[in-house]
Amino acid sequence: AIIDQIRKGLLDMVALKRASNRSRLEAAFDVAERELGVARLLDPEDVDVDRPDEKSVMTYVAQFLHKYPELRSDSGDTVSMVQTEYNNMMTWLYERNSYLQHMRQANTLSTNYADYAAFQNEVLNKVDLYNKLHSLVDSRSVISITAESWREIEMLWKQLEMHMRYWLRLLDSKLPPPFGQVGDWIAQAEDMIESDDIPTVMNEETASIISRKLEDHKAFFADLPHIETLFEQGVASSSYQNKVPEAQLDNMAQRLHAIGPRAAQRRVRLKFLEHKCCLIAFLHLTETKLRIWTVKYGREEKVQQLLEQYTNFVSRNRIFQEFNKAYIDMQQVVEEYKREGNIDQKESIGIDRFMRETAERWKNVSMELRCVQSMLEEVVAYWRRWNP
Repeated sequence: AIIDQIRKGLLDMVALKRASNRSRLEAAFDVAERELGVARLLDPEDVDVDRPDEKSVMTYVAQFLHKYPELRSDSGDTVSMVQTEYNNMMTWLYERNSYLQHMRQANTLSTNYADYAAFQNEVLNKVDLYNKLHSLVDSRSVISITAESWREIEMLWKQLEMHMRYWLRLLDSKLPPPFGQVGDWIAQAEDMIESDDIPTVMNEETASIISRKLEDHKAFFADLPHIETLFEQGVASSSYQNKVPEAQLDNMAQRLHAIGPRAAQRRVRLKFLEHKCCLIAFLHLTETKLRIWTVKYGREEKVQQLLEQYTNFVSRNRIFQEFNKAYIDMQQVVEEYKREGNIDQKESIGIDRFMRETAERWKNVSMELRCVQSMLEEVVAYWRRWNP
């Protein structure tokens, strides 16, 4: 695609569509070197693999961008334009974060809501550029941004959002009753929704952490109707006139209105993760037991002991029935999460893949479980036959 954009007709794109991956790569590398003067740093076998070396590929592609800086992305931007936008965004984020950090440490953040609103408008004006740069991460377009470069912007952007939330919470806390109380509750709610430090390892310990978070979530957001009533009473009262900026009150109303749907999305996400952890832990425990039961068998007493362990774990715990029940529950939770969790297509595809892989994994495990029982019973019968 890059070669065709630089000079049309160098490659027969129609014919290449019918060729193999390696044939297409060979033709592209050859034409790029012969016609465009781009050194052949790669061979087809370097790229036609599951995980090609990212740095090598980027080094090769960079040659095109240096030789032909007029190359444009799908949106019409040149390399230099995107680089300038990226640098400007980084500079702006560093400056704004440094400023707010200094003001927080010096305890000199403005107590005038208009100052906050002006700063927030400046942030909002950068959202389109932020989203544009995000769309270029590992893009198939001629121009892209590496995941590593994007992480720097993402980290600084999150820091900025954290500073802005702190500033707004400070402003709201200084409002007269009941708005100060309402503002503080909204800030706590937003912090709970925004920051979920859930371990990435899906096991029983993580399931317990998520379960506690889910209980805390239910307890905290049970106060939402009361907070909404307090806010409505405050607005209906004439005592707040000229004491609360209308813009600040509108901001609080919008945030309070958004809390309900956002809290519901967090609840269903936590519920999904809890069930996912439990299902993974269930499978892991069963597979661990299987490894114990399939060791080299010893004397009759040892084999009989293994058979009793199997019976206690599998039969008395109704393992087959319990997993089927857990899997059906998980399917229902998945449907709820897809319906109410506001997830994107990528996450939805990942969930479907997890469910398929889990079903296949259980199919293999359950088959082994049944084989182990037969094997243990046969070994015990063998020992009894030879040791009457």
